[in-house]
Amino acid sequence: MKKFLFLFIALSIGLSCKKPLCGCSPIEYHFALSIRNASGNDLLAPDATGGYKAGQITLYYKEGGNLKLVNSYVQTPFTYATETTKNLKFEYYQLQSPNLGQFRLAGNTEFYIRFGDAEPLSLSFDIEGTNAANVKIDNKPLNVALIAPGYPSVWTVTIP
Repeated sequence: MKKFLFLFIALSIGLSCKKPLCGCSPIEYHFALSIRNASGNDLLAPDATGGYKAGQITLYYKEGGNLKLVNSYVQTPFTYATETTKNLKFEYYQLQSPNLGQFRLAGNTEFYIRFGDAEPLSLSFDIEGTNAANVKIDNKPLNVALIAPGYPSVWTVTIP
């Protein structure tokens, strides 16, 4: 009887939750940036000349007039497949944030990105499904690297 009651409660909670930011709905909103120089070199690669190390690019949201740090990390290049081709490779490191989209959906609209010691630049984006869309830094649109259907988009930042 206890097992039945526990199963009934667990199913009720799982089936009744419809809100995207509910604690029982672990949806990850994907936000990824590839940082490159004018020659197309990956500035997040560990051996990049003039590149950035982990922690030197930071993301923020504004709350009550103060900038609050948003969790981010550097993801390594990855291999993926399509229906017709296997072992395709996205060869660039990416700055990713699992939380930025959640802050956007929660009503925050002021975001910033800081490269090294420079002043923070405004960052704006929309959410479409679980991906960032229409990403702009300092009001300049970024290019998107479309990986393949079903894979999250990676936005490209070019640093002169």
